[in-house]
Amino acid sequence: MKTMKYYSIVSFAVLVFASCDKFLDEKPKANLAIPTSAKDFQALLDHYQIMNHADVSVAEISTTDYYAIDEDWAARNEDERNLYLWKTHDVFPASPNDWSDTYRLIYRANAVFHEMEQISTPPNALQWDDIKGQALFHRARGYFQAVTTWSAGYDAGTAATDLGIPLRLDPDFNAVSVRASVAQTYRQIIDDLTKAVSLLHTAEPTLVYRPSKAAAFALLARVYLSMRDYRNALVYADSSLMLHDRLLDFNRLVNDGLSIPEFNTEIIFYSQMGASRFLRQPVSRVDSNLYDSYTEEDLRKQVFFEKKNENGTTHVSFLGNYNISSTHLFSGLTTAEVLLVRAECRAREGELASALQDINRLLSHRISEDAFTAFVSTDKTDVLAQVLSERRKELLFRGIRWMDVKRLNKEGYAISFQRTIDGQTYRLEPNSPRFALPIPEDVIAMSGMPQNSYE
Repeated sequence: MKTMKYYSIVSFAVLVFASCDKFLDEKPKANLAIPTSAKDFQALLDHYQIMNHADVSVAEISTTDYYAIDEDWAARNEDERNLYLWKTHDVFPASPNDWSDTYRLIYRANAVFHEMEQISTPPNALQWDDIKGQALFHRARGYFQAVTTWSAGYDAGTAATDLGIPLRLDPDFNAVSVRASVAQTYRQIIDDLTKAVSLLHTAEPTLVYRPSKAAAFALLARVYLSMRDYRNALVYADSSLMLHDRLLDFNRLVNDGLSIPEFNTEIIFYSQMGASRFLRQPVSRVDSNLYDSYTEEDLRKQVFFEKKNENGTTHVSFLGNYNISSTHLFSGLTTAEVLLVRAECRAREGELASALQDINRLLSHRISEDAFTAFVSTDKTDVLAQVLSERRKELLFRGIRWMDVKRLNKEGYAISFQRTIDGQTYRLEPNSPRFALPIPEDVIAMSGMPQNSYE
């Protein structure tokens, strides 16, 4: 019934507000339907194709959880080929692209929040606040995707001068786009999410397409983790888990012969990124070192992957998508991710017993119950290494790896990427300026904003 109700709302939005992305661009004509009620505004945010199905995928394409063979690389468009090799020009087609999709999400969130702010006496204050909280959550999520893709990794020493992203805070198309600093961008993201927490009245997800307090806390934990602010990341991860801490037990999946359910109990917020051909089967082939890092007792090796034999050559494909689509990859928030955030932060803060409790809880749901043995250590370095290893194995193909490598390299992990095409090897060195992808050239031409520098 909830699913039917959801799609009824979406259908209403499509029929009544087909032109709503334009409704604040100019004074509406009297005969146009303008959203004024909570139902109207909720319908705008329930447009899942804009708000939930268009996450940034270009950063995931740039990671090395997978590889493409020469002929598959050659079959892609020039922009995709350039992106795959970390080039700094001609890596995006003209709009629509990941940048325009991200700012379309931000624009819609701005439109809803701005118009709701103009209504001084809402009919239902609690519902009204909740919708405004949803809009702020979506806007913050859009900003965060953008800054972790098109800007340098957060560094407290340089964030005030590093180029961030345009912070469009209202739906005025005529406003000039100016790149804020990375520090200003993160402050806006945190401010939006903090306000969202106070406004959202749904504690844990009921419809996972809609934000909840648990989701806002989880996203704050991800944001602070990317900043390497481990104390705050710990606080918000803990807050999220207090509201929603259910895990999917892979033992039950394997024993019952089931695939991963799309809307499973572990999901706190559902979103997905459009998968480039590079990220889809049969082009996408999982890195063999990554695959070999899973033990035979690790049920993720069975649930996440499939071995294939083509022309006498064996390779591995990824199947562990929390989404049944073959063209989109799940990129939302889950209990497992938040548990890993808390475990990492506890380990870094020296709270080793608590970190072990978190990591062993996750592993008890991922390792065969006949083989599971709790990980035990009193060495901080060992515990942290175990947590990071499990994070790597749990969150692949989620749109998170690019952010993780940028922050870990700031910690001195010296992670580099390497690819070979037509016998030539390409490398992306740790802390390279190319970890900030180039902003699409049509955006730079239209706005006059400075492009990222790669000198």
